[in-house]
Amino acid sequence: MKTGKMTYWIWLAAAGLGLAACAEETPGTGEMVAVYSRAAGDAEPRAAGDGARLLFWTSQPWETTAQPSFTSLPEERVDYYRYAGGIAYNTGREYPADNTYLYATGYAPAEALTPSDNYRTLTVGDGYKDGLTDFLSCDGCEAHKGALNDRFTQEEHELVFRHMTARVRFVGIRSEVMYRRIGVNNVTITMADGHGLMVPGQFVWHEDRGVSACAYVADGLALATLGTVNGGAEMIPATAAGRTLGSYYVLQEGSMEGYDPFETVSEEAGEITLKMNIEADLWYLSGDSGEPVFYTRKRWENQEVTIETTTGGVMRPGYEYVVNITFNNESIILQGLQKGWEDGGVHYLPIRPGQGGASGEQP
Repeated sequence: MKTGKMTYWIWLAAAGLGLAACAEETPGTGEMVAVYSRAAGDAEPRAAGDGARLLFWTSQPWETTAQPSFTSLPEERVDYYRYAGGIAYNTGREYPADNTYLYATGYAPAEALTPSDNYRTLTVGDGYKDGLTDFLSCDGCEAHKGALNDRFTQEEHELVFRHMTARVRFVGIRSEVMYRRIGVNNVTITMADGHGLMVPGQFVWHEDRGVSACAYVADGLALATLGTVNGGAEMIPATAAGRTLGSYYVLQEGSMEGYDPFETVSEEAGEITLKMNIEADLWYLSGDSGEPVFYTRKRWENQEVTIETTTGGVMRPGYEYVVNITFNNESIILQGLQKGWEDGGVHYLPIRPGQGGASGEQP
């Protein structure tokens, strides 16, 4: 009888230890957190390091000073995981078993930005201050949340990344007199001295509890030593729309004055003037096949274009300023226009539909 009681107490103690050990672990659901993501409008981040870092919070990130519960680094670029494409990114982490919400924020490119310990400041790496990188921020907001019974993979919870700078996009167009006669490729664009274009040195956390949201915004603007926009070897098509040659992702002095990512920018008429140097290869298109034969490389210096804006004569984050370069035999014509870059989503800037359209491509 004594042996029996001792055996019972040993068994009970072991069971108690087992229960205690289980109580210390968070019960797993076996259901992994997966997300869809996309950039507002379109995005052309450079090939190197264009993936995001996602931050997941167990409380509303605009209400807390805590660090995120966990972070994750998708292998592919932001737009690879679009809801419309049906490929979600699996974080490898499980949803909380009690059906509480996780909130997501993030930024891209992860490789270009070094976070502070609490992720409230992102410092731009030296190799990414040439104006050729599209910096993106995923807002913390009520749309960007997920729980076991209301998952991130619902369309309304797709993570939408805003653009944290303006974009100056260059479009190459061939005039109709060149169709079947002269081809154009290897276009390069550099800004002339005194361009005044700036890049952020860092991005800082901005929160607004009144609208239940938080985002990163540009800070520490400095004049940029800009890289060269290179349109590549592909020929500019014989269409009215032409082809995008490349972009700068920049701001100007005054771009961030009065800027609030959660408020609509008041429209104000103004002008932005840009001056640039342009080079291009010109080719004879011989015979019906249009087989190109190189004949010269042309350079046009200090080419000036004025863009009428509704952003007060200064570039604003989330807008793009398009420079159309029309090649007309051995001369060029520049035309500038402002467009809305972002497409709504969780973004708070007014949208102005783009122009364009093309048909009947020829050599």
